[in-house]
Amino acid sequence: ATDQVPLSLIQSGALCRYCALDPTDGGNTGRMVLSAERHVQSADGYSRVSAFVEHYRLQLWSDFTFYELRPATGDQFEQVEDRNILGAQALRGWRHGLFGAPSTTEVGVQIRHDNINVRLLDTEARQPFATVSNDHVGETETGLYVQNSTQWLDWFRTVAGLREDLVSMSMSAYATPQNSGSATASQTSPKFSAIFGPWARTEIFLNAGRGFHSNDARGVIDRIDPTTGLAASPVPALVSTAGAEIGVRTEWFPHLQSSLALWRLDSNSEIIYNADSNIGSTSPNGASRRYGVEWNNHLDLNDWLLVDADLAWTHARYDTMNDNGQAGDRIPNAVPRVAVIRAAVHEGPWSLGLETRYIGGYPLDQDGSLNASSAIVSNLRIKRVLNKNTALSLDVLNLFNREYFDIAYAQDYQVSPAAPVVPNGVTVHPGEPRQVRLTLEVRL
Repeated sequence: ATDQVPLSLIQSGALCRYCALDPTDGGNTGRMVLSAERHVQSADGYSRVSAFVEHYRLQLWSDFTFYELRPATGDQFEQVEDRNILGAQALRGWRHGLFGAPSTTEVGVQIRHDNINVRLLDTEARQPFATVSNDHVGETETGLYVQNSTQWLDWFRTVAGLREDLVSMSMSAYATPQNSGSATASQTSPKFSAIFGPWARTEIFLNAGRGFHSNDARGVIDRIDPTTGLAASPVPALVSTAGAEIGVRTEWFPHLQSSLALWRLDSNSEIIYNADSNIGSTSPNGASRRYGVEWNNHLDLNDWLLVDADLAWTHARYDTMNDNGQAGDRIPNAVPRVAVIRAAVHEGPWSLGLETRYIGGYPLDQDGSLNASSAIVSNLRIKRVLNKNTALSLDVLNLFNREYFDIAYAQDYQVSPAAPVVPNGVTVHPGEPRQVRLTLEVRL
């Protein structure tokens, strides 16, 4: 299955682990990118200019609720997107003194324009029979920033920055002309870091700043929900976030680089994926807060053995209990625990790497009554360098052939026209079984 399927059908044996309820679900996508970059260094500073052009296309047939919305045809829908992107960045840095301390100041500008044609169609076995929306979207994002880094003392340095972002959106809605329109938004984002040390090859750091996430232009501009015909609730183009962290980095132990950080992130709105919506879309929910711990380790025992171990724990909650019209304060699909352990062995032209990834169980609904199980997956790679331009690699993915789910959602669904609606079910996409891949790499 390319989409998620009901967990209950897999558990009962009514559906095989890798089967689909609708075998016509699926799609195709492609991307082409051309980029260029130029660097210039001088005694008093540096400059960099880069630009890119990208073409992206997507045609995807999905079905999350099966027969709940349209029992006669099934609930499959098609998303079609054709996007051209132009982007550029220019920056200039100066090395100078600041109150007698060595300092570097950098000024930069970034711009990106997306020209998008996007459609949503109701389909049956990939055959369209109704147009839900057909939009042309133009979106331009511009950012201007200044940043200063100063080494005040041998054991103390700071990095301070200020960034101004502006987003401009326009949309021509051909299927629902009332949704045509435009919107703009801007935000100022200050950021500051203080680094103390090193003492005994150890330093302490403090970081704080403001940021944002952007919303889909259709959600910002729409006045009528094209899937229901009811009045839409417009969302802001930019949603503010604020974060801070305190941590320590050390190389005090021989051959070990380690860092430990405590962090917090507050968001004015949480974006949630709605698997049981008419189109499997995202929607904004209430403000949220997250805090956690990250511990990263890199062990370089000798010339032929490297070990990495990264651990993270996150506590994610909505700011307000029973927000979004639902009981509880859990953020669905917010993963609380993640760990990755890697080991690599090098000997002459040969190398061997083993990685194990752990993703802890997480809530699927706001009150925490439904939860996804944890997953552990290991991957193995053996590589042989044949010459300076050629290498051969053998990858064994999901080495121990573990059964796990790489996505899971709580949602309503109906598995056939005659079946009852399951009001609070779980759909999953099984992780892929063991795979073997052989790769020949040639550099010209």
